[in-house]
Amino acid sequence: MCVGAHPDDLALSIGGSILLWRKSAAVRLLTLFGRSRWCLPRYRHGVSELSRERAAEEDRWRSAARVGGAVGDLPDSICRGLSAKEEVAGRRVEPALLAAAAEAIAAFARPFRPDFTVLPLALGRHIDHIIVRDAGIASPRGLGRLVFYEDLPYAWRRPDIQRTARVIGASLPVTVNVSRVLERKLALLSLYRSQLTFAHRWKVRAHAVDIAAGRGAAERLWSARDGHKLTVNLGCD
Repeated sequence: MCVGAHPDDLALSIGGSILLWRKSAAVRLLTLFGRSRWCLPRYRHGVSELSRERAAEEDRWRSAARVGGAVGDLPDSICRGLSAKEEVAGRRVEPALLAAAAEAIAAFARPFRPDFTVLPLALGRHIDHIIVRDAGIASPRGLGRLVFYEDLPYAWRRPDIQRTARVIGASLPVTVNVSRVLERKLALLSLYRSQLTFAHRWKVRAHAVDIAAGRGAAERLWSARDGHKLTVNLGCD
């Protein structure tokens, strides 16, 4: 099971891994913050219309990738009245919203009890990404082993990735070689017309090449070492 904050987060960050995993496992995606006001400047819709468009883009991506999933109805940071600067200021998480996110994750996982749940590392300190990460860590048992992905585009050329992973106890890197599906991943990002530009796709490619260190292209996950306990950070990175 893979959990993202916004439509496009999972496709951007671990789209290649998902394309590989679904060939040998049942992969289900959950996006929590389905109510949104953010879009590219050429899209000027109200919350309801834009939220439907973003959910439809996510549905089209899942269909093309041949995976199942759902988009939730939590309001994103802009809908909650935060500015672009405030949403990445490392604000403390609202307890009620954290509880709602944790319950949504647990309810989605309950019917099939995943072996693994993949959550955002919350690079860039975006409050919605922090909520998803910490809600997953705080959720009751039933999510399997927790691993964390490097959130793009925030992860691109970011020097504090390892430190952020260590803060929550996820210090073991796991690299997934996505060379043979990278072009497919990049092509599918064009489905997010209200959200992404060529610059996003360029950063995704550059990050994948950097991680692979001369071995094609890769995505990187972070996991707790055996016996190490993950900690909820409550947004204070």
